[in-house]
Amino acid sequence: MLPRLVKMRKSRFSYRTLVIGSLLGPALLFAAMAWWSWQRVDGEARASVARTADLLREQAQSLFDADALLLMQIDDRVAGMSWPDISAQEPQLRDFLKGISDRAPGVVGAFLADADGVVRVLALRDPALVLMDPQPAATVRQRRYFEAARAGASMVLDGPFIEPRTGSPILRLSRRLQAPDGSFRGVAVLTLSPQVLVDFWSDVVAPGDAVVLVREDGVVLARFPRIELHAGEEPPRFSSWAVAALQSSSSGVIDTVSALDGIARISGYRRLQSYPVYVFYAIDKRNVARDWYQIAGAFGALAAAAATGLLLTSLVVIRRARGEAEALQSAEAAALALRQSEASARTLFRNAPVPMHALDAEGRIVDVNDRWLELLGRSRREVVGQAIADFEAPDAARDEAAPLGDAHHRYLKQSGEFVDALVATTVERDAREAFVRSISVVSDITDRLRAEEATRREQKFSELLSESSTDGIVGIDVDFRCTVWNRAMEGFSGVGREIVIGRKIFELRPDLVGTPLESALKAALEGRKTALYNRPFAFPRGDRSGRFDADVAPLYAPDRSVMGALVFLRDITERLRTEEQLRQAQKMEVVGQLTGGVAHDFNNLLTVVLGSIDALRRRISRQSVPQNDLEFTRLADAAWRASERGALLTKRLLAFSRRQPLEPVSVDPNRLVTGMSDLLHRTLGEGIGVETILAAGIWRTLVDPNQLENAILNLAVNARDAMPEGGKLTLETANTFLDEAYARSHDDVAVGQYIMLAVSDTGAGMPPEVAEKAFEPFFTTKGVGQGTGLGLSQVYGFVKQSGGHVKIYSELGQGTTVRIYLPRLISAEAPARASSTPKPAGRVGAEGELILVVEDDEDVRAHAVHLLRELGYEVLAAADGPAALRLVESEPRIRLMFTDVGLPGGRNGKEVAEVALRLRPDLKVLFTTGYARNAIVHQGRLDSGVELIVKPFTSEAVAAKLREILDGPAKTDSG
Repeated sequence: MLPRLVKMRKSRFSYRTLVIGSLLGPALLFAAMAWWSWQRVDGEARASVARTADLLREQAQSLFDADALLLMQIDDRVAGMSWPDISAQEPQLRDFLKGISDRAPGVVGAFLADADGVVRVLALRDPALVLMDPQPAATVRQRRYFEAARAGASMVLDGPFIEPRTGSPILRLSRRLQAPDGSFRGVAVLTLSPQVLVDFWSDVVAPGDAVVLVREDGVVLARFPRIELHAGEEPPRFSSWAVAALQSSSSGVIDTVSALDGIARISGYRRLQSYPVYVFYAIDKRNVARDWYQIAGAFGALAAAAATGLLLTSLVVIRRARGEAEALQSAEAAALALRQSEASARTLFRNAPVPMHALDAEGRIVDVNDRWLELLGRSRREVVGQAIADFEAPDAARDEAAPLGDAHHRYLKQSGEFVDALVATTVERDAREAFVRSISVVSDITDRLRAEEATRREQKFSELLSESSTDGIVGIDVDFRCTVWNRAMEGFSGVGREIVIGRKIFELRPDLVGTPLESALKAALEGRKTALYNRPFAFPRGDRSGRFDADVAPLYAPDRSVMGALVFLRDITERLRTEEQLRQAQKMEVVGQLTGGVAHDFNNLLTVVLGSIDALRRRISRQSVPQNDLEFTRLADAAWRASERGALLTKRLLAFSRRQPLEPVSVDPNRLVTGMSDLLHRTLGEGIGVETILAAGIWRTLVDPNQLENAILNLAVNARDAMPEGGKLTLETANTFLDEAYARSHDDVAVGQYIMLAVSDTGAGMPPEVAEKAFEPFFTTKGVGQGTGLGLSQVYGFVKQSGGHVKIYSELGQGTTVRIYLPRLISAEAPARASSTPKPAGRVGAEGELILVVEDDEDVRAHAVHLLRELGYEVLAAADGPAALRLVESEPRIRLMFTDVGLPGGRNGKEVAEVALRLRPDLKVLFTTGYARNAIVHQGRLDSGVELIVKPFTSEAVAAKLREILDGPAKTDSG
């Protein structure tokens, strides 16, 4: 009885233990699985944060490195220039900065500031941004980027600054400018819009995540999602704890609580090279926890189901155990061996360290082990007896005809997620080789496939950056085999990437061996960067040649070992050509100013010389000297002819320098060319034929017809000299339109409608180096004494002064064509000035006609006084404006003031005349000058209502002009 009682007590204890175990076991299993799943979800989230932070850092690094290259170009452009030189070239530098801004996405402006922080040159892509950018002559002395550059920092990124019109943030990237001795001379600054970064971030990061560009002191430069800021408002900052974490290392993954919105996040940060700036990527922990909640819920349901099942099973077992204990005891011995055998096999199957399932011949699940259930988040009761196809993704492809071997399957987890798996299957058969069951080992390859997909995305992004670049990009490996050949390089070279990829670069271009490019590539493979400037490049297959800048940099593997090199080629041919055109235009302007000044002084001298010779010849004609002194007469005539040649020379100098007075009227080009036919035939001689090709419906132009005829005659004479054996001269007119492409490639040409007048010959032609200098003054290919070298320069100056354009085309042995383009006259008619040709003098000075001569040059003043007295006028003289005005006030008999335009004493001739007319409204005024760029002549055109006689003048011209003015109606002003 006692043993049975003991056995009953043991049974009750076992029953209680069974019930407690059925509840506690699933609870412990749930706790373990929940902890394990959280570790896995948290680890995957942190790995994803690190990968995304790396991608964002690379994008930001490439963007700021590209902007830094633009600053280097600006530094190179102003290197060696003083700030006065920079201020003098402010329009050109502003266009250069605007061109720099237009070349890079995200750059909205650029400016230069000197060592005192004064902004000297400013260029904006959007003119509206002038509201937030510094104005020229403003100071940026207190800005952080300026103070850092003055302290020695070579490159500084500062911000954010708030644009008050839109509330959008901007950044500034500055480069320290230094003198040859290393001292600080100012900064070059790019104004950047972080919108380029934000647009990329919005395409890359998942919803709910955040990306921040933060300075090492915790100031937020840019953020996605965007935080609204207002002008004058302090930018947000990171907490001191987060700043300390950033400054402790260049990269990492940390847990943070945002100071901006109070959200707890898992954050990854990466520091940009060369900039004290970090890219900070964070994901909301609530999103991570939400994923874990789904997994934990599945495990909880599984644990609850397991606990319920175990509890019910325990109760059934307890209930049946009492009635069947004895039957079980009798069968226990017989079944022990079988149970031990099956348990051993089941234990081996279910405790296997990899997921496994067993299927019958119809593909139904016979059994699964615990790792399989963990992988899919399922319960054994849920899956046993079901078809394996029920747990595969709907779009998963299975090969039913080939069940053995490794195959890729995609299974659906209880949480709705997919698991990519590699399945290896073996078949168990009986003694008769009949199918018993198949056993499969399932290997989870989801993380591997995601990593491979992330790598493919990164590679695709890099390829997109390469293909969208306007610079040619070439990549090589350590064996000099080509690995990158972007679309721009295909355009430069005319060679497709399928030809070059995989081939050694020096096999493709053996001419590069021994060049600086070879040295730069070798240096890059050793880890050093190299920049090549203004190097000649030629691509014969692409028919492309010119000058290029190149940056050669090492290409690093993830472990920071050098795996190759990258070459970035920038075509600077067009920029160099534009700079050369600018230098040529500046040279011509300087020469024009010099020649104009010389001609002005020379005209004063010729006025005296011609006047004196004219007086001498008049005395000879009045028999004041012996008529039979032929030698005396010959010398006077020779001096007169030489002086006239000098006057013609100064006229040509003034024409080249665009300082001759013009009298433009509405001109029909066809009628003008037709009217010159007889003159050209007489000038060219019988050995040269003249042909005209006149366009129907030719437009009119506003031009001085006499000067246009002189220009055509000059070109015809040059053509005659180029055809000593005879030939043909062709004059052609046409309507034309000069478009933007033509204007960009030619200096000082405006887009618009023009009439074209071409003069072509069949002569010897000119080589290119001669044609380039043909319009320069004093340049001639003729022998000594055969030409002044001012014919073509006179044509050039007249056309430019008339607002036109002139172009020369010539080849050796093929003749020469000079095309003159003059702007189309849009209005129907233009007012014509009265002819400036002097009328014959009807009479000279009458009794009582008093003239006031105002001239600062003593010799010219003495000559004018003598000439007027010879003509019969009473004369008063003054050397400057104040003296002249005193005489006008004190002598009411003065009828006309004969004044030079350029006078000393603070007032020019026009200003003196205006004061005199207020004192004496009936006073007549005649101006004289030897220089057109002054108060009464503008753009080479005489102001309306102004009477002018140009130096040097003759007595006949002065006499006729004086009588025309004195006998004409009175005027009340000078213009």
